[in-house]
Amino acid sequence: MKFLALVLSLFATEVSASVEVPISVETDILLKINSVRELNGLKPLIIRPSIEKVAQTYSAEMAERIKPYGHANFERRVSDIASDLPFNAKGPSMPAENINWIYNSQDLAESAVNSWLNSPRHLRTILGDYTYTGIGIAKSSLNEYYLTQIFWP
Repeated sequence: MKFLALVLSLFATEVSASVEVPISVETDILLKINSVRELNGLKPLIIRPSIEKVAQTYSAEMAERIKPYGHANFERRVSDIASDLPFNAKGPSMPAENINWIYNSQDLAESAVNSWLNSPRHLRTILGDYTYTGIGIAKSSLNEYYLTQIFWP
């Protein structure tokens, strides 16, 4: 019994120790975007794996030069997500996406979010009537980062 108490006390010490856990760039972007939304009286966005998968695939396709940088075929991405997460096409907001291309940044999340916040069109999307999101990031062979954030009503 004393051995069990000793083992439990060791685990308690480990659990209570302060450990800095690095967060992913995607999580950092989400936290920054949700902070802006909350400052504007909006609900935080919720990550949906089906949206994240489509965003990640699109970022990878841009990074690998399979797809050109831009919003081409966004309707196809919406269709891929809608099979898992339907939306009201006559509702107040339609799905949207913000994309970014960044080269050589010390803080990828900060660079991406700041560029979106300084663009009226991207900011309008961030502050839109959305509930769900997914974020994908891919790095090209030239050390370029391609980011996609999809917003879903």
